[in-house]
Amino acid sequence: MTVSIRQAGKRGLVRRDRDRPTLRLTRAHVAALKAARTKIPTPRASVDDISQVAAQGDGYPMYDNDRLGCCVWAMVGHAIQVQTLLGLRSEVEVTAPALIKGYSDVTGYDPHQERPDGSNPTDQGTNMADAMSYWRKTGIAKPDGTKDKILAYAEVDHTDRELVADCIELFGPGMQAVLFPDAAMDQFNNGEEWAVVPGPEPDEGHAILKAQYALTGDPSAPTAMSSQDVTWGAVQKVSDGWDQKYTDQLFFVITRDWFAANGVDPNGEAAGALGEEFAVMTGEPNPFPEPVPTPAPPAPSPTPVPVPVPPTPAPTPDVHMDSADVTLAQALRPWLNERHVGANEKAVRAVDAWLKTKQAGT
Repeated sequence: MTVSIRQAGKRGLVRRDRDRPTLRLTRAHVAALKAARTKIPTPRASVDDISQVAAQGDGYPMYDNDRLGCCVWAMVGHAIQVQTLLGLRSEVEVTAPALIKGYSDVTGYDPHQERPDGSNPTDQGTNMADAMSYWRKTGIAKPDGTKDKILAYAEVDHTDRELVADCIELFGPGMQAVLFPDAAMDQFNNGEEWAVVPGPEPDEGHAILKAQYALTGDPSAPTAMSSQDVTWGAVQKVSDGWDQKYTDQLFFVITRDWFAANGVDPNGEAAGALGEEFAVMTGEPNPFPEPVPTPAPPAPSPTPVPVPVPPTPAPTPDVHMDSADVTLAQALRPWLNERHVGANEKAVRAVDAWLKTKQAGT
């Protein structure tokens, strides 16, 4: 649906469990992936992966995040829009019911428990890692009946601005968990940039999609990163100070949709180390198996070189060759004088020996 008026919806992020192990994308992983695809540069000064979707007819839907604390699932829906448009060159917009099914499956949300005042005791929000795991294992139903699934997900140090920029280029939009101050809701409704203002520390969380950035300073050693994120069906400007202060987690997902057109093969050797770490942590198979080497074609067999056969002189009739032998020898003469290989060569030698035997009278 098209959102005509900017209006903040509901928050709904369950704070991270700091004792839960999480696969982490590091500079070493990214360096290996970039080395495998030399066309990927040191991070560009700016990248915009959200404007094309925003310019489409429906833009970014609210995905029921105006009435439910399903911000994590709305973020997943927005991510699928960006990944498919920029990866497959054909945008896929999943439905709100498909995303709410994930919300119900993961958290136990039950729409039938809604009270007369509109509240629902089962509408308690989602842990980001739980949603990522569901997206990978179960997937989100697409309109064509198939499932949108990711291959893996990993957390990134959001304070490393160069690394974040690299990951947006390599993997597409980031899934961002923030601690959300009340002032930010007013800023959103007023169309203002999210910036730090005095006030109480937030105790609630929210999920947004990070898919655009602009670096300040040298891209290889940026001093700041301003960005535009997607939330509540709209694009929101975010200052570097706000982003640094309130970001709690930043995940990137690895999906074939994005890789279809963006230069990194998810099954390539460079992803192997990341996949091995994923397998150790989860006890599940490496999602990036080493590619099976293509066997070298067999060396071509050398072309046989014909062995020249010396011309065989016409036989001279004598008492040992009757007229039939002479007739046969004369008929074979042109054939004997040609070059032969293989079985024909053997036949030539046999006939030649026969003639010599006949002429010798043996």
